[in-house]
Amino acid sequence: MDEETDKALQLDILAAMLSSDKKQAKEHVETLSNILEATLPEHVKIKRGGMFFSKDRPLEELTVQFDESAYILVVSKKGAVSAKKQKFVRGIALSSADMQVQECIDSIVQHLSETAAKSSAARQALSRFISGNNS
Repeated sequence: MDEETDKALQLDILAAMLSSDKKQAKEHVETLSNILEATLPEHVKIKRGGMFFSKDRPLEELTVQFDESAYILVVSKKGAVSAKKQKFVRGIALSSADMQVQECIDSIVQHLSETAAKSSAARQALSRFISGNNS
């Protein structure tokens, strides 16, 4: 198995882990936000709740932005996760549509793979994430 196939398999495993248990969706989205913020901060916007200096600042919204689309995962106060996709043209959001959380995560993983294929910096960041070396 070559290195690219191995990385693709690891991304598939990540996607499966993120969608494995809907009861743990909130924790999975939190994990995904931490990973993406550390590895590809230019693609991620995170909104947290709680008081600014509070130790507990729960994730409320994760936005993962790519060239022509953005994926938004929203975590309710009760822990339910919802997802939507926005389509952009020349930096302007033209449409927004709700989508299944699993479909959203699959789309994020697909875009990350495409971004890694286009950019050596993104490929290195994704490689660090896959190997577990996020420093």
